[in-house]
Amino acid sequence: RRPRQPTSAAATHEGAARARERAEVPCAKRARGGAAIRWLRVGARTQHHTITVVVVNMAGVEVVRPTLSMDSTVWDVKRKVSKATGIPPWRQQLLLDAQILSGAGVLADVGLQDGASLSLVVSSGSKVVTASGDGLAKVWCSSTGRCLQTLKGHDDCVRTAVFSPDGGEVLTASHDGTAKLWHASSGACIRTFVGHHGPVNSAMMSSDGASVVTAAGDGSCKIWDRSTAECTQTFLLDGPGARWATFSPDSSLVLAATFGDGAKLWNAATGEHQQSFVHSRSICHASFSADGEFAVTASRDGTAKLWRVASGECLETFPDKGNDWVRSAVLSPDGLSLLTTQYGSAVLWDVRSGDELKVLSPFDEITLAVNSAVFSPSGLAVLATSDDGARLCDLEH
Repeated sequence: RRPRQPTSAAATHEGAARARERAEVPCAKRARGGAAIRWLRVGARTQHHTITVVVVNMAGVEVVRPTLSMDSTVWDVKRKVSKATGIPPWRQQLLLDAQILSGAGVLADVGLQDGASLSLVVSSGSKVVTASGDGLAKVWCSSTGRCLQTLKGHDDCVRTAVFSPDGGEVLTASHDGTAKLWHASSGACIRTFVGHHGPVNSAMMSSDGASVVTAAGDGSCKIWDRSTAECTQTFLLDGPGARWATFSPDSSLVLAATFGDGAKLWNAATGEHQQSFVHSRSICHASFSADGEFAVTASRDGTAKLWRVASGECLETFPDKGNDWVRSAVLSPDGLSLLTTQYGSAVLWDVRSGDELKVLSPFDEITLAVNSAVFSPSGLAVLATSDDGARLCDLEH
């Protein structure tokens, strides 16, 4: 059974993602049934060094001045802010000059120097955006379920909807052949991206908000200048098109899930093809880890796979639990868990061991396809969608 009109959703807390609680990344993996993943402590080289940062509010008043080891993360700074102010970490954005720092970023790697000043921006709450086959996208309050804004202007079903990095705008992709940028608060359409000759299946924004990448059924993916809607790069595919395309966290690469048997990786600036990640059937979804070192793919062959981006090596294969095709696959903000979706459920996996951790059944009717699922930025909740709507699930209960 195929879903009638795929529904997609994305979640944001208008604060940064939850950090890695252990500074660990997978460095090697043998085939299933062999030894477990080896792990490296990425902070080992700097564990004896410390740094003091100054966090100030928007009025320039000092909030806290923590001293931390260089292998600490931005999330650790947010914990210090939370202890001093009572503001939950997920409501905080920390800016270095104009750059929003990812919660998972290690202090040694994000450009911080001793005595650096960080600006604290506090969000008012959390929001969810959904895309639907009725041609609308909606912005919701995640705590009350109240619809805050309806984005109306597409002439066909809306396939994806995502927030901009600062949470102030929404980017949508539609089967009407366009992508659109909207004000999240007013619902006004800011810009329309026109140039595909087929349905646009996804639209995603770069981490700095400067560029947009679209995947379409016309056999191409395109990069656009967000401020002008000018197409700056076109990637031509060997097959009929792509279901999904996204930027790497540093915006240097584009990963596309194609209607063929593989996901394609390109250099975003030059258009050079760099890797292919191959399944036995077409790819439904592809995404990066928070640090950009790994990618995950979901396929109609009934599996999700974890890949090392630089080498193209497959590190792990996660089988579908119901002999159904896997619709989406995303890594948690800390990179330790994988979330996959299928008919009737979403499955949470341990990335290190490949073991199943939990099966989520967010919808009453188990025959409903769970079309997509994403982690909240904190990693403590999952937003899942189906033909029946969207549900927010708390992973701690």
